[in-house]
Parts: sequence; structure tokens; C-alpha cells
Amino acid sequence: MTESASKGQDTAVLVLGMHRSGTSAATRVLSLLGAELGDRLLSPQNDNKKGFWEHSDAVEIHDRLLESLGRTWHDMRELPDGWQHSPAALFAVDEICALIKRDFDGKRLWSVKDPRMCRLMPLWLAALQRLDIRATALLMVRDPLEVADSLAVRDGWSHGHSYLMWARHLSESIRATHGVPRSMLTYGDLLTDWRSNLSRVGRQLGLDWEESIANEAAAIDGFLSPEDRHHSLVPGSLRRQEIPLLLKELFQLCSDAMASGNWRPLEDWDTRFVGASELFERPLEQIIANLGDAEAARDELARLSQERIERIHQLEHQMKETVRHLEAQYFDKVQHYAQLEGRMAVITEQLLRLESEHLSLVEGRAEARAVAKERQIRLEEAQARLEEAQVQREDAHAKLKDALDRIHGGELLTQRLQNELEELRMQVRSRRWLVRKAFTPRRP
Repeated sequence: MTESASKGQDTAVLVLGMHRSGTSAATRVLSLLGAELGDRLLSPQNDNKKGFWEHSDAVEIHDRLLESLGRTWHDMRELPDGWQHSPAALFAVDEICALIKRDFDGKRLWSVKDPRMCRLMPLWLAALQRLDIRATALLMVRDPLEVADSLAVRDGWSHGHSYLMWARHLSESIRATHGVPRSMLTYGDLLTDWRSNLSRVGRQLGLDWEESIANEAAAIDGFLSPEDRHHSLVPGSLRRQEIPLLLKELFQLCSDAMASGNWRPLEDWDTRFVGASELFERPLEQIIANLGDAEAARDELARLSQERIERIHQLEHQMKETVRHLEAQYFDKVQHYAQLEGRMAVITEQLLRLESEHLSLVEGRAEARAVAKERQIRLEEAQARLEEAQVQREDAHAKLKDALDRIHGGELLTQRLQNELEELRMQVRSRRWLVRKAFTPRRP
């Protein structure tokens, strides 16, 4: 909750700071504390694997404007006189307003971060004023030697180049945020004691996020790591003698301002810096103008170099996307393979069961064949016995027939004998009658 929330006014926290100064880490912490960052963020790269947390459209608006002003994001020179009122700058304000309406409309607390904003802050303040959004600023500061070491490794820049950029970004952000609720934080303090420092930042910006600090402490502790701070200098290192005296003074004034909340010494330093810059700004511009084709060639080489760097980043991003896609495909294949292995195990189990059943059937079939063979043998033996019995039956039948024939013949003989006997009997009776008649006396 912010002081403006009770008034119905949204709040924007604009994170400012030189490149390699911890602005990415600070912006991520702000998002964990409830600040919206939008959905169109730059992808992580090798030089910032945890993410830049920069709105990609905002970066594009800034780069287009700088190019129209004859500058680059790594330019050391002051911006051209009257640049804020140029058609390109006025068009950029319209683009910023459109971005805010599209991505942050109705968001009570949101944040945008891009080191280019250190130099283009007046445009964002104009857009926020037009949209009636409360503007606040968080300035991230890091030891200039650590910044120069980091840029030397990443971009191959000289320390003198990086020192002047460091001073230019910090000076212009101090100047642009005059009259705006603002706070300052060093990268080292963010990593070593973020709780007390973020509480201080919240008070100075009018943001009540103590509850969020308590609730998100574990997530923030998990995100911030001292190992992310490369090129860290040991306190008292003799290398600090390499830092120009003016920058040492400015870095000390930043520490004093964080402790006291008094920005006046920083603003006085900026006034002196602007005055000193005038001593070499015009001669530098003249030198650049006199360089002619050589300078144009250098700018073209710088542009081509930047294009190649951006192309490398793009290819790295595409490669990471491809790797993620391949990893996703590999994971899908692994899952599919695991599913296939599961199905294979089930099929193998079924196959073993079928083989067991087949073996049982084979064994049963062998037993059945043996039984069938035995039965066939017995059948053949029975058939042989049947054939033998048939032969014996036919022989017996023949013998029976012969016997019957003999019996029939006997019966015929018997009948003939009976007939002959009967005939003899009749003859005997006839002879008896004749005898009896012969010997029977006749009646008178």
C-alpha cells in the first residue's frame, strides 16, 4: 500500500542506475514485494542468467530515441541541447503513455527498469504526469571500479569510458529526479542487508510494504546471492587508487545521502560536474565533427558491432529456446518411453502367461497325442481282434451252416425213415388184419 493508494492514485517506481549496477536484482525484488513489471520482459542472457527484468518495449523506445538524437546507449556525451522538445522525444512520450496504458492501467504499484532511463527520465516524468500517476525513483549505485571491471570483461571497454558513463548516468538521474520522491541503494547493501535497506527505501518512497517484506523474505533470500556479485573488490584494496578522485567523492556522497537522506550535496556535485563538462563538451563535439568519415566509419563499426552483439544475444536466446524445446521433447520422449516400458512390461507379463499356457497346452497336447497313440494302438489291436473274431465268426457260421445242412439232411432222412416206418407199420397192420381175417372163424 502506498500513500497515494488512499487517494486512488497509482504509483510507479522507476529504477535508475548505470549498467552493471544491480538494477536487475533490485527490480526483481520490487516485483516480489508486489510491483508489477509487465509481461514483455527481456529474456535472460549469459551475462545476466537470472534475468534483466527490463520491459522490452521500453528498451526499444529508448534505443529508437537515442538513435534519432545521434546517440547510443553507451554514449559518453551529453544529450543534444533541447532534445526533450524534439519531435522524436515528444513521440517517445506518446509511446511511453501508450505502453503504460496497455500494460499498467489500474495497477496500484508497478515498476520499469532500464539504465537508459537515467538519461531519458524527463520523458517518463512527463508521461506519468499526463496520466496522473505518482512517480518515484530508486537509484541503484555500485562502486565505479567494479562497474568498469564488469564492462571491461563483458564489452571490452576501457575503464575511462566506463568511468565517464558511470558519472554521466548518475549525474543525470540525480538532476532529473529533483523534487520526486526518491531513494538510493548500493548493490552491496542490497545483497548483504536487503531487509533494513528495503524498509528504508519504502519509507523514503512512501511505500508501505513491511508486510510484503515479511511474507516474501524466503523468496527474496532465495533470489539474492552474494555469488552473483562478480568483480567484487576487497575493502582497502590498492586498486581503489585507480578510481578518479571526482568519482570517489561522488560515490562517498551517495553513501552519505543514503545515511542522512540529504541529497543537496549530490545536487551540488552535479552542478559542478555540469560546469566541468562544459570545458570539454564543446571541444569534444568539434573533434567529433572534424573526424568526418572516420567518425562515421567508427559509428558504423560500432553499429555493426552492436547489431552483431544483439544478433548473438538473439541467437543465444533462440538456442536456449531450442534447447528448452528439445528438452521438452526429450522429456516427452522419456515419458513416452516410460509408458512404452510400462506397456512392454504388461505385454511381457501377458506373453509369459501365454507362453506358460502354450507350454501347458503343448504338454497337454503331447499327453493327448500319447493317449491318442495308445488309443490308436489299442484300436488297431481291437480292430485286429475284431477282424480275427470276424474270421472266426465266419468260420463258425460256415461250420454252423454245414451243421445245419447236415441237420437238415438228417431231418430229411429221419422224415424219410419215419415215412418208411409208417409205411411199414401200415403194412404190418394190414398184414395183421389179413392174418386175423384168415384165422377168424366166419359166423354162420
